[in-house]
Amino acid sequence: MPTHGYRHQATLLLTNGIRLLPSDASPPLVTEALLQLARDLAALAEDTRAPTSELEWSLSAYTAMVDRAAATFSHRSDGDFPRVFESAKARGIENLRSFWPDRAADLTPRDLFMMYLPEDRLPVAAPLAIELIKRRFTVAFSDYEINSPGEVAACIEKGLKIHRAGALLLTPAFDRRRWPVSSRKERFRLVRLDSLQSMAEELARWLTSLKV
Repeated sequence: MPTHGYRHQATLLLTNGIRLLPSDASPPLVTEALLQLARDLAALAEDTRAPTSELEWSLSAYTAMVDRAAATFSHRSDGDFPRVFESAKARGIENLRSFWPDRAADLTPRDLFMMYLPEDRLPVAAPLAIELIKRRFTVAFSDYEINSPGEVAACIEKGLKIHRAGALLLTPAFDRRRWPVSSRKERFRLVRLDSLQSMAEELARWLTSLKV
């Protein structure tokens, strides 16, 4: 399943990293900036639990961004910048491969898996997972970001094969997408955001009833 949330954040990271590179940067500064960008990209993959399959896309995105940056330095005559960029790019690719997290899919059964939009990960999904964990439920949410209506059905099927139950978080951001989503699965429900506390309590009651 494509991790669009990771790709969106990675694109922003690469774009901003290149944009912040001063036009008068020295060759050593250019090299260090490009190497750091590769390390930051690998760290982002770790933080967002991007699967190993995203490495090739990341290498391609990194290469394309560095090549575009090199074009902006083509007018400089105070250093061999084509060689600087090619050398730094090669080392950056090596760093990205070296630091990329080697993660197998997490197949540990949990009480609940939560599906959500990328922009709802930090303000909604993560705090809600913490509230449910406080109530002694186990939660899977890192692998269930969705970014298109076509991913919803596949994500539900994937989650229900592993976990006891699942929920899709209906937030204002989700409403703005206007996706036609419904589910009649017994162990899956759509949860409307009121407050984190009320949502956690509603899910806790439902999960408790499923255990009976």
